[in-house]
Amino acid sequence: MRMKEDHMMNGQLKPAYNIQISTENQIIIHFSTHQTPTDITTLEPHLKGFENAYKKQSNQVIADAGYGSEENYQLLENKKVNFFIPYNRYRVEQTRKYKKKLFHAQNLFYNAE
Repeated sequence: MRMKEDHMMNGQLKPAYNIQISTENQIIIHFSTHQTPTDITTLEPHLKGFENAYKKQSNQVIADAGYGSEENYQLLENKKVNFFIPYNRYRVEQTRKYKKKLFHAQNLFYNAE
């Protein structure tokens, strides 16, 4: 897969895998291996593997912003799983520097009239 930290900056493919783990009470209960570099596309197959292995689904999923996407939120809502996954720009939007830029589209006031 294509790695982010390619020191030659020429976009070479390198042998690598994306390992996902699930924990409960700080104990690893499930893992899966993927050939995709982003975490967004690994959530669904990882959860399916967990469900196949244990014949049930987790009640709660907590993950970092790397998993934040509309598709993943919809998937978890359809499975009726409580989830805590920030969207990918959440941390940037919380910074003082971002909030002070008044002309960002997200910072503009919308007047419906």
